[in-house]
Amino acid sequence: MSNPGKPRAKDSPLTLDAIDWKVLHDLQMDGSLTHAELARRYARSPNVMTQRIARMEKAGIITGYHARVNPRALGMPFTAIIRISVTRDRLKAITKTLKNRAEISEWYVGEGEGEAVTLIIKVHLTFIERVEDIVDLLAGYGTPYATVVLSSPVDGREIERPGGRGAGGSADI
Repeated sequence: MSNPGKPRAKDSPLTLDAIDWKVLHDLQMDGSLTHAELARRYARSPNVMTQRIARMEKAGIITGYHARVNPRALGMPFTAIIRISVTRDRLKAITKTLKNRAEISEWYVGEGEGEAVTLIIKVHLTFIERVEDIVDLLAGYGTPYATVVLSSPVDGREIERPGGRGAGGSADI
């Protein structure tokens, strides 16, 4: 399913060199790094670094710069994952029902069985009882299943170079 608000990478991806992968690593670790700082780190001129980053943005590889926010620090100590299968013809209605819910931080549409799709919804909640509210809201569309998250051993992992190891690249970098 497409997401019209986000840039998409081209069918034939941009070829990235070792410096590009290092820059991607650094920006994933700290999106507030300036082009000048990245240029200094990799002994490039600021203009060349700006061009590198612009090329990756234009190709849809870099789609934005974000602050990572801790929901617990904002009074939302509970995270739950809710899964529900719905028929494709109900997808628009459920999207309309849920799209403005502040508790929802992520939402995925995946393969389902037959004509169904599976929705996987991540919510952050102030009270654990709020899971019931969301489940009740979804019950009109199918049978929702909720799981309260106890921990997340892999949270916000960076995208690394395929076949690479360590900080943003392969052993030969």
